[in-house]
Amino acid sequence: MWDLAPSIAAAAGSALLGLVSVVVGRTLLARRRHYVFSPADLSSADLTAEDLQGSEQRLAGGLAIPTISVSHDAPPPKKELLDYHKHLRESFPTVFNSPLVTVEIVNELSLLLTVHGSRSELRPYLLLSHMDVVPVNEERWNHPPFGGLIKDGFIIGRGAIDVKQTTHAILESLEHRLKTGDAPKRSLFVALGHDEEINGTRGAKEIGKLLGERGAQPLFIIDEGTAILDRFMPGVRSLVGVVGVCEKGYLSVEVTARGEAGHSSIPPPETAVGRLGHALARLHPNPQPLLLGRGPEMELIQLAGAVAKGPFRFVYANFWLFKGLIQKAFLKNRAMQATIQTSTAVTIIKGGYKENVVPGEATAVINHRVSPLMDRDAVIAVDRAAMRDPSLELKVLRESAPSPIAPYGEEDGPFGLIGATLQQMYGDEAMAVPGVMIANTDTRHYLELTDHVYRFNPIVLRPDQLGMYHGDNEMIAVDNYHHCVRFYYRLMKNSESDAAVAKMP
Repeated sequence: MWDLAPSIAAAAGSALLGLVSVVVGRTLLARRRHYVFSPADLSSADLTAEDLQGSEQRLAGGLAIPTISVSHDAPPPKKELLDYHKHLRESFPTVFNSPLVTVEIVNELSLLLTVHGSRSELRPYLLLSHMDVVPVNEERWNHPPFGGLIKDGFIIGRGAIDVKQTTHAILESLEHRLKTGDAPKRSLFVALGHDEEINGTRGAKEIGKLLGERGAQPLFIIDEGTAILDRFMPGVRSLVGVVGVCEKGYLSVEVTARGEAGHSSIPPPETAVGRLGHALARLHPNPQPLLLGRGPEMELIQLAGAVAKGPFRFVYANFWLFKGLIQKAFLKNRAMQATIQTSTAVTIIKGGYKENVVPGEATAVINHRVSPLMDRDAVIAVDRAAMRDPSLELKVLRESAPSPIAPYGEEDGPFGLIGATLQQMYGDEAMAVPGVMIANTDTRHYLELTDHVYRFNPIVLRPDQLGMYHGDNEMIAVDNYHHCVRFYYRLMKNSESDAAVAKMP
């Protein structure tokens, strides 16, 4: 046997050398994503600092109006929403009074603007935003959340990044175009819902229904979504615009445990509350499956393999070898983990009603955000297996399926338009890649109109700033907001450039 040692060592050395060659080769071959448009193909028009003057004050004024959606059961904040309508009309008088714009109030409080382009043969597009915001705990804020404050270069207030900045950015872009006589060639719709934070059933749903009845077939739809992320992956220094090409589904499951009721002085060996508690405790160590490598996130990893610095590039470019390591990196960031897994959260628990009575029933609600790669039955099957108690009753309370995945190939026109516009703004190093939107948006009410539905918030955020979504001390830097306005302006201009018209008539 020892006579074979040199041969074994030589074979091992050759295998190792071969492995190194493959790793190095794949790293060298890793390439950046290409788009069907290059920035040079599109419009060179842009807004100047003078054009943007006063835009931050107009946004701050909008943030000062507390258009809070509380719950499905509560009435909408009608007075505040109408005050916000008034603010928008006063801030953007050309838009709301132009003969080229049809303004409709839908279901009393939502707005639909139809901007009529000069070339009716071109397919229009649809830009979405919403006017409502989530509640706040004012004691946790450093400044009044509805103070309309601009301080130290930041516009501060609830809705600064979710998502009144988009509402204002779209209208700022339109206002400038119409005021300067730059009438759009391609028609567009602007839909502003009033209840997105409570699922949009009174606002966006009605607008989507109205557009469907009219036979609208927009070329693409862009709504709120993931932002332009700055250094959110180890070794990646480029700005990465993660464009949501799909969004996760929603599933709430009620779990009920039953047992013997009675006096607490003589409790049964096992109670309903105890059984439910044991079952719920098993969910965390037995989570829904990790699906890394099977969804749109692979585009992000491939991009990282082309642009990452140092040893990180070898890791990302060789997913086949370093999948476990990359997966660990995803699991260290809750937002990134949510893109590769159906999330699980126990949100409601109900049990006893009196301190000396053992209840005969206990219930809990498990809320899932369902991966586009799973369905309801698969998720519930994992829950049942994890809880290991066949006597538990599971009932679906509310659900919506994951959305279809929008096209994002390198030859796709609408996705390429977003990517090229991003590069115009931030240089060739910036990239747009497809991703999974981990929350739900108003896009769910427009899915019948087009396959090209994207979720993208064109502002730059660092990982430590993502907590401002529905969190405390929400704010946006003035220059960041100005870039948001410029993005929509350039997107509008680019959509009617000769190259875009040729590719997307």
